[in-house]
Amino acid sequence: DLGELIEAVAKTLYYYNNLRIHTGLKTAPVKFRLDREYLFKEMGT
Repeated sequence: DLGELIEAVAKTLYYYNNLRIHTGLKTAPVKFRLDREYLFKEMGT
């Protein structure tokens, strides 16, 4: 039904935007962002 479709699309989008390994970054987008934020905080920028 429609609810199942919406849930499946939401799960797919979450995976794509947060968990998959991005070939250009060689890591998941969320991990890249968190690592970058940590680095900037440590450097004071």
